[in-house]
Amino acid sequence: MSIENTDLSTIFMCNKCTKSYRLKHSLTRHMKFECGKEPKYTCDLCPRKFKHKYDLNVHIKGKHIGIKKRSGDLPQKILAKLLALETNMAILLGQKSLNNEIYQPEKTLQSEIKIMNTTDDLKEFDLKLNNKGYFKTMLINLSLIGGNSLNETIRNVMKRLLAHRLQLQCNWTGKLGKHNFSSHKNLNNLIVETVRLKYKESTVVEIENTIKTWLRGAFDRGGGRQKRAKAN
Repeated sequence: MSIENTDLSTIFMCNKCTKSYRLKHSLTRHMKFECGKEPKYTCDLCPRKFKHKYDLNVHIKGKHIGIKKRSGDLPQKILAKLLALETNMAILLGQKSLNNEIYQPEKTLQSEIKIMNTTDDLKEFDLKLNNKGYFKTMLINLSLIGGNSLNETIRNVMKRLLAHRLQLQCNWTGKLGKHNFSSHKNLNNLIVETVRLKYKESTVVEIENTIKTWLRGAFDRGGGRQKRAKAN
């Protein structure tokens, strides 16, 4: 709708909210892209979302320009990964929140990931992850593990955490006399958050299904497949 102001110029008002515009196309854009709409432009380099592509471009230039200036003529894919890593590490280290608000970093524990050999190691590690600083430090360390796909990244993270002898002792549900890997909630949350730093759209179900499959394949990774082939 439109009304007349005291200067005899037309003001175009949104009938869903209180915003008003002097130009009709501004109101049309507001109703099409803004009013009651979810942001549809997502930054590939951090979790921020925007309703206008222009705002996204301004954000990228303002927030991610530092590494671009240092990167020279790197290929676009490599540059994107570097940008994402820079932003993720800043978030993890407490330099910024997901909304890019600056706050004082939390004091973290400087600990390296030690591969686990026994179920007692699993229980102890899961208990340590109750400490937020320790959890964050482990998340930073695991986030440096790469992979060319979602599944490969999950497998690489699992290999970094569990020695083969422990892999053989575990399955997802604890059936058949094996250790229940799903019971370690903190550890599984750590794996999920680690993977989602790189694959933001991945779901918990996808990640857990890959873990289940990986645990089932432990015997084959230890030479079981070759042993069966020789037996036949």
